[in-house]
Amino acid sequence: MVDPAIQLKDVTLDYGGDVVVSTANLTIHKGETKVILGPSGVGKSTILKAILGLLKPKLGEVTIHGVGISKLPERELVKVRLRMAMVFQHGALFDSMTVGENVSFRLREHGLAMDEEKIERRVHEVLKFVGLEGTTKLRPAQLSGGMKKRVAIARALAPDPEIFLFDEPTTGLDPVNLYNVEQLILKLKQKPGTTIVVVTHDVVSAYKLADSVVVLHEGKFIFEGTPEQLKINQDRRIQAFLNPAKELA
Repeated sequence: MVDPAIQLKDVTLDYGGDVVVSTANLTIHKGETKVILGPSGVGKSTILKAILGLLKPKLGEVTIHGVGISKLPERELVKVRLRMAMVFQHGALFDSMTVGENVSFRLREHGLAMDEEKIERRVHEVLKFVGLEGTTKLRPAQLSGGMKKRVAIARALAPDPEIFLFDEPTTGLDPVNLYNVEQLILKLKQKPGTTIVVVTHDVVSAYKLADSVVVLHEGKFIFEGTPEQLKINQDRRIQAFLNPAKELA
């Protein structure tokens, strides 16, 4: 069995005393692509924040490569985060920076590259990976929504992390850009040892990207299995989410 990259052990998460995720248990193995599927507002993105250590569990423990992070001091937590990268729903690019500066931000911030030549080489590599060579001097305002998402993926890829976290990666994209982003995630899956967590309400994308799927409903996981197993699951809550038109008929 492959060692777990991420584990949630009896994790309860809350905002201002209101429980958002309750007693969640989840294991994501190294090299696995896990999709957390569910409607908006059920706690999917909250789980990503807990994995990054941005939100401490009210109860339970989050472990990354076997290291419990819930009580780690910030200095140690930064070291753990360097092995991960988050692609936010709207890209979260710095408007005042060029594409090249955005992509190289984490390399400079944490001293992960030794010199300017190495930084520029890495920026070129990851922009080529996402199909955006020649855009280093552009600013986010000059990019389409799909291009911003790909720059965000390039920025995440620059430090060569082991774990990628995607928050609603296909939301708001036209069909062409949606396809491009899905293909990039599938390319990332080919990198040996890369672990990917995708949070989405897009059922079609989930089927395409996932090795396994968990469904979050009202703060609790109510399903875990392969996309094929999800398609035939007869739980009414799951069917109402997968086939809303049928449920309303």
